[in-house]
Amino acid sequence: MEQDFYKNRLLEQGISVITPDATQRKIVHDIIYIAFSVPLFDTTIIHADAAVDFALAQE
Repeated sequence: MEQDFYKNRLLEQGISVITPDATQRKIVHDIIYIAFSVPLFDTTIIHADAAVDFALAQE
Protein backbone atom coordinates (compact mmCIF):
# COMPACT_ATOMS: atom_id res chain seq x y z
CA MET A 1 0.00 0.00 0.00
CA GLU A 2 2.95 2.32 0.49
CA GLN A 3 4.58 1.51 -2.86
CA ASP A 4 4.90 4.37 -5.36
CA PHE A 5 3.15 2.31 -8.05
CA TYR A 6 -0.17 2.46 -6.21
CA LYS A 7 0.24 6.04 -5.12
CA ASN A 8 1.22 7.26 -8.59
CA ARG A 9 -1.69 5.47 -10.29
CA LEU A 10 -4.15 7.10 -7.91
CA LEU A 11 -2.54 10.51 -8.24
CA GLU A 12 -2.81 10.22 -12.05
CA GLN A 13 -6.58 9.91 -11.56
CA GLY A 14 -6.69 13.00 -9.34
CA ILE A 15 -7.11 11.00 -6.13
CA SER A 16 -5.32 12.26 -3.02
CA VAL A 17 -3.30 9.59 -1.24
CA ILE A 18 -2.72 9.35 2.49
CA THR A 19 -0.49 6.41 3.35
CA PRO A 20 -1.02 5.00 6.83
CA ASP A 21 2.04 4.62 9.05
CA ALA A 22 3.43 1.16 9.92
CA THR A 23 1.15 0.73 12.94
CA GLN A 24 -1.95 1.66 10.97
CA ARG A 25 -0.92 -0.64 8.09
CA LYS A 26 -0.64 -3.55 10.53
CA ILE A 27 -4.15 -2.82 11.80
CA VAL A 28 -5.52 -2.78 8.24
CA HIS A 29 -3.64 -5.99 7.42
CA ASP A 30 -4.96 -7.75 10.53
CA ILE A 31 -8.56 -6.69 9.82
CA ILE A 32 -8.36 -7.94 6.22
CA TYR A 33 -6.65 -11.18 7.25
CA ILE A 34 -9.33 -11.92 9.87
CA ALA A 35 -12.14 -11.08 7.43
CA PHE A 36 -10.82 -13.56 4.84
CA SER A 37 -10.03 -16.24 7.42
CA VAL A 38 -13.73 -16.83 8.11
CA PRO A 39 -14.76 -20.13 6.53
CA LEU A 40 -17.17 -19.91 3.63
CA PHE A 41 -19.99 -22.40 3.26
CA ASP A 42 -21.47 -23.77 0.07
CA THR A 43 -25.07 -22.74 0.66
CA THR A 44 -26.28 -24.83 -2.28
CA ILE A 45 -25.33 -28.01 -0.43
CA ILE A 46 -26.76 -26.71 2.84
CA HIS A 47 -30.10 -25.87 1.19
CA ALA A 48 -30.22 -29.12 -0.81
CA ASP A 49 -29.62 -31.16 2.35
CA ALA A 50 -32.36 -29.23 4.14
CA ALA A 51 -34.76 -29.79 1.22
CA VAL A 52 -34.08 -33.54 1.25
CA ASP A 53 -34.56 -33.69 5.03
CA PHE A 54 -37.82 -31.74 4.68
CA ALA A 55 -39.09 -33.97 1.85
CA LEU A 56 -38.26 -37.19 3.70
CA ALA A 57 -39.93 -35.94 6.88
CA GLN A 58 -43.21 -35.42 4.98
CA GLU A 59 -43.81 -39.14 4.37
